[in-house]
Amino acid sequence: MNMASISNIVLWLLVLSLTMLTLTIAKKPTRMLGASASGLPVGTLFPKFNIQSVVEHIPFSVSYPDKQGTLLLFSASTCPVCSTVYPLFPYAEKKYDLKTQVIMDGAEDHDGRIVLKLREAGISAPIYGLTPSIKAEVKLEGFPFAYYLSADGRVLSKGMINTAECIDLLVRQGRRSSMKLAG
Repeated sequence: MNMASISNIVLWLLVLSLTMLTLTIAKKPTRMLGASASGLPVGTLFPKFNIQSVVEHIPFSVSYPDKQGTLLLFSASTCPVCSTVYPLFPYAEKKYDLKTQVIMDGAEDHDGRIVLKLREAGISAPIYGLTPSIKAEVKLEGFPFAYYLSADGRVLSKGMINTAECIDLLVRQGRRSSMKLAG
């Protein structure tokens, strides 16, 4: 074998190796939640709102030292995607030892049908009404949007959610942020 043949073989092996590497990288999705750039910045304390839940009149709080954190869902009574997310919250509460909170646009309307729909989905969390001032303060751009908050109410991650995988990603990202903030 002459030198030209050997260099040709080496060149093709290199091309094939780079092609396989490129395909492997392209197949591996980089998961990111939609709208994660919007909302309150990671690391900030979530605002304390002077509101009470629609039915039980429980004061709003996101600080739960006995839990691993809070999963705060922003939803709307007119959002069809939101209703597909509701059954995922009891799963997340159990899997991650979280407290769930719901702030809903239109929660006061519909003669309690929205609250009943949430209860039927297994969400026992207090449901608060979303006001325009709260929407502006948390920089909410769409629904269903969730924050994962630390036990003391610090924003750890955020984004649009519509599947169990999105909730898992939200919590995983939040727990990584928690370690970065602590260290």
